[in-house]
Amino acid sequence: ERVLVVCKLLAFGVFAIAGVAAVRTANFHPVLGAGVGGVFASLPLLMALYLGIENATEVGEEIIDGTAVIARGLAGAVLLTVAVYLGVSGIALGALGASALGTSDAPLFDAGAVFLGRWNTPLILFAAVASIGTSINGIYITFTRFLFAMGRDGVFPSAFARIHPRWATPHVAVTAVFALALLGLLLPTSLVFLFPAVTVPTLLKYISTCWSAWRLADRNPELLEGARFRLTRVAVKRW
Repeated sequence: ERVLVVCKLLAFGVFAIAGVAAVRTANFHPVLGAGVGGVFASLPLLMALYLGIENATEVGEEIIDGTAVIARGLAGAVLLTVAVYLGVSGIALGALGASALGTSDAPLFDAGAVFLGRWNTPLILFAAVASIGTSINGIYITFTRFLFAMGRDGVFPSAFARIHPRWATPHVAVTAVFALALLGLLLPTSLVFLFPAVTVPTLLKYISTCWSAWRLADRNPELLEGARFRLTRVAVKRW
């Protein structure tokens, strides 16, 4: 996972640096060409892009000194994600323009064609494989831990809580997730379908997480006080 993340960041870094010279300031105008409504209309779809930031919390039992490490990891992940998205999307918009991006089926590939030349195809494919690989790894690992925890707590059958005697992994949960992933290959391939299919559950998950944080700040102040990296009770509820 570390190797894939580094490869992905290097690929996007090359894309951003190589594209600086191709940026045209005129492509950023008019600002908010579709109005503020266009921004809000895109937010539900964009939520899916942030799926995975919270993975560190979902495998928290397996992280050494999680009370300190997870908070720093989350903060670093948010900052790094924002930097990468702003850099890559800014270069793509500046090089290709909003109209061309909006009608493109492969926006980064079309933007890279403007300034990467023959290196465009291998670089974009490399970045895509690394990005998809890190995403699949993260989702796969955390999904298995969901089933494991629910089996251990009695929500699902106890078989999901079994630990492999040699590898110390929840092998039943891992096998179940793999089978479900194969079934996912039968889903429609349309992005119009896949984005809402991922986004709606993610939005519900984040809403429930925010509500849980609010309740924790009110009802379990001792947990908040025991955190090494913590916000005030009021700050938690505002965020």
